[in-house]
Amino acid sequence: MVSLTPPTIDAAPDQFTYTAPPERDVTSTVTFTSTSRRGIGTLTQQVSTQEVGYRVDTRRPDGRYLFSGVVCDIIKPFVLQINGSAVNSFVGPLTVTPTGAGSLFYSFEGTFGGVVSGNATGMGTIDLDSDPATLTLGPGTWFAVLPVVGIQTIGPGGQHWANNINLDVVLIPDENLDCAPS
Repeated sequence: MVSLTPPTIDAAPDQFTYTAPPERDVTSTVTFTSTSRRGIGTLTQQVSTQEVGYRVDTRRPDGRYLFSGVVCDIIKPFVLQINGSAVNSFVGPLTVTPTGAGSLFYSFEGTFGGVVSGNATGMGTIDLDSDPATLTLGPGTWFAVLPVVGIQTIGPGGQHWANNINLDVVLIPDENLDCAPS
């Protein structure tokens, strides 16, 4: 149910709480009217539950990997593409699954150097309140599947990213993305 509380105030300043409808892509209009000895003032504000999508176009600080894609719903699983710029780099989809309370799980299956298959899993966080909004991917555990040798970790203990660091992937809000349900 849509509501604005309190419906009136006796003196300024004060705060209002707007409760939006549960449906997405609904626009409401809230009009505030202030009456004083000096006259009547009004402010009309549009409030929307439109889904805002995000673009991702982030290169790892060392330039080796580019993370790219579109995130239409930040609370549902989504896929980003990893493209490596070096010959011996990972290429493939990174599936990100939000797990609630700002946490996420990620998994990767792709190729290493265009020949060897590789996979990874890890944890991270989603912070929509930071500026810019970011996904922080923890180092995770990365493996390469070598044809003769078998499964091998990449980096010490599978910590493929240098110095066991976290990687921030920037989320760029974009209201013009085509995120219509298919």
